[in-house]
Amino acid sequence: MIDGCSKCFNLMMRYVSILLVAFCMSAILYVIYVCIFNLLPCILENYFQIICHSVIAITLISNIYCNYFSCIMTPPGSPIAYSDTEMGFWNKVLIVNNKEYSRKQFCYTIANGVFFRFCKKCNAIKPPRAHHCSVLNRCVYEMDHFCPWMFNTIGKNNYKYFVLFLYHLCTGALYVGYIVYFNLAKLSDHDR
Repeated sequence: MIDGCSKCFNLMMRYVSILLVAFCMSAILYVIYVCIFNLLPCILENYFQIICHSVIAITLISNIYCNYFSCIMTPPGSPIAYSDTEMGFWNKVLIVNNKEYSRKQFCYTIANGVFFRFCKKCNAIKPPRAHHCSVLNRCVYEMDHFCPWMFNTIGKNNYKYFVLFLYHLCTGALYVGYIVYFNLAKLSDHDR
């Protein structure tokens, strides 16, 4: 029962993620539209302000979208497929005290703190710091989480883009908040 619910949830996450990506893109576009066509014309008084605000806005917008698309399009990083010889090593049965054990049940220590395990869900070797993503149904290096807003798992290869996207999005939100505050302060002074 739990396995069926988990599969249903993972399938739902894959389809809901598409809607969340579309919502995220349209929300960012709406904020850009409101900022450029409604807020900036109210506060800009000379060409120097127009150039400064335009450069800041274009830089933030391009960084937000470039990092967002890079995070979506970059695979999170999965272990390579192993050859039959390497898989044969893991499939061998060991006999200890007249009991049969599969090597898949053990962790193999390579160095101090570095060990290989076997992922039972992928049926593959799981290197150090790799975790199984149930939504993508594969192991991911340095997996952080599955982000439905990104329609991707955040892992070793796309973590940098994810953090940069969040940084530029927060900076853009602070910039728009500054513009709104400045605009409201200017309008309240104008009404006096």
